[in-house]
Amino acid sequence: MIAHLQGRLVEATPGHVVLDVGGVGYGVAVPLSTYDRLPKVGEPCRLLTHLHHRDDQMVLYGFATDAERELFRMLIGVSNVGPRLALAALSGLSVEDFKEAVATGDVKLIKSVQGVGARTAERIIVELKERVGTLPAIQAYARTAASAKEPDVVRDAVSALVTLGYGQVGAHTAVRRVLEEAGEAGEKLDTQDVITRALRHV
Repeated sequence: MIAHLQGRLVEATPGHVVLDVGGVGYGVAVPLSTYDRLPKVGEPCRLLTHLHHRDDQMVLYGFATDAERELFRMLIGVSNVGPRLALAALSGLSVEDFKEAVATGDVKLIKSVQGVGARTAERIIVELKERVGTLPAIQAYARTAASAKEPDVVRDAVSALVTLGYGQVGAHTAVRRVLEEAGEAGEKLDTQDVITRALRHV
């Protein structure tokens, strides 16, 4: 089992990174929440990993925090929820928001994740409601998030674009581009401004 990788980040795109570890390049699938925390290409990088076996291949999934990895592992344990849908869940909602949605039975919020329908959302709630707050890393993450919660413009804007029918990765790329352009121009945008401008790029 590969528990983590530590090396140099040589490639990073939304959803996928390559780490050079001792001269070996490891391709790792990552959620957008982890992608947002990555260092610049060429810099040292450490990812917690989960190695998933499929019939024809093995796929490495990487995460910035223990809480993300724990939630990913819980999700792929739900009936008919595979790694791709689990990554989409982590990309669309923070660990704390997902935990709260499961605890309160918020089907609508879980359905906001791209690829999750009503039946899948209900199944996730039923199967995880008693478990989602019990894992140590998720509990620690929840305490930290509760003490320092602030609006996440990127996540809110991406969620809005996905609701409008745009793909998650494309929406995320457009939002990041808008924020980078605003930063270069010294502008401060609220969520609605970001959504409006991002619509030009998706």
